[in-house]
Amino acid sequence: MFGKKRLFGKMDSFVNIIAIAIAEAAWQQQKRVGLTEDRRIAAAIASLLIGRDSSHTDQEKRSAKQLAATMLRECDDIRFAAVMCLRTTAVTNGTEAAIAVLGTIDWLSTLGEIPAAAPDPETMQRLAYDMAMRYCPNAVKIIK
Repeated sequence: MFGKKRLFGKMDSFVNIIAIAIAEAAWQQQKRVGLTEDRRIAAAIASLLIGRDSSHTDQEKRSAKQLAATMLRECDDIRFAAVMCLRTTAVTNGTEAAIAVLGTIDWLSTLGEIPAAAPDPETMQRLAYDMAMRYCPNAVKIIK
């Protein structure tokens, strides 16, 4: 049991790093499309794409979903990272999380190809590193 708990904790820590990279990418996307830069919307996008509950308002969630859809259509790496995070969340956070995540993955499938790969610690670590290098290179020190 301890090994499984430790493994899940490690996988969740990689999801957290990827969430930071997704939030940074969302903030950059806001600037690119001329929207007012709003860190709460960027955080709402990250929460949506990694399958975590958030305390955002309904309006923030709607705005986040609209901007996320644009990002997911344009950025294969973010779509791949989101799917891997959602699958990790489904495995590490129990039945309720798994059920919630299925709806998000279904929505993602309408925006582009969904990878068949399953998350494992090595894949998630590499993905966390790659996403951090691309979207927030100053955070890479945390991963190493």
